[in-house]
Amino acid sequence: MLQLWQDYSNYGELYKPDVLDAKILSRDEEHFKVYYRFYRHAIVTVVYNAEFQVDYVLPEASRNYSQAHSVRIAEVQNPEKSNEKEYPVGKDHGYMWRANFYSRCVERDGGVYVQIEFLALSRTVPAAFAWMVNPYIRSVPRDYLKRYLEQTRAGVLSQSVSSSKIYSRLIPGQ
Repeated sequence: MLQLWQDYSNYGELYKPDVLDAKILSRDEEHFKVYYRFYRHAIVTVVYNAEFQVDYVLPEASRNYSQAHSVRIAEVQNPEKSNEKEYPVGKDHGYMWRANFYSRCVERDGGVYVQIEFLALSRTVPAAFAWMVNPYIRSVPRDYLKRYLEQTRAGVLSQSVSSSKIYSRLIPGQ
């Protein structure tokens, strides 16, 4: 799991369409600064350039956990076009202005148990647009988390892990 999660250069393939690109900006042992280019389509399409501080803790060989905290999220205007540019941070649509990811893994029962928490913050949406935007804002964490778990499982299984099992489930209502 740790090897898969720290292989940021493959995130664009493994976690598509949500992650278009990812790369390590700096690393000091188990402390990373990582760039992501996120994509989200639900009613509206939004692309973000984001930087995260990611810290991995390895208390023993059979378990690990990590914390990823956004340090910068910029919404991209006209992505993949010649006039692409970032909105000034804090002067965008406000769909996502902070995000944190928390993961825990433990090897047990002949497999790996994975727990992921995803917290995203958005700005208040004007009442005139709330009916349209709020479903999008509410869909991001659950949809992203579900896909992330499924894609992580597929990534580990594709690494030809010998008869390993990965247990994952979403907790209803979260």
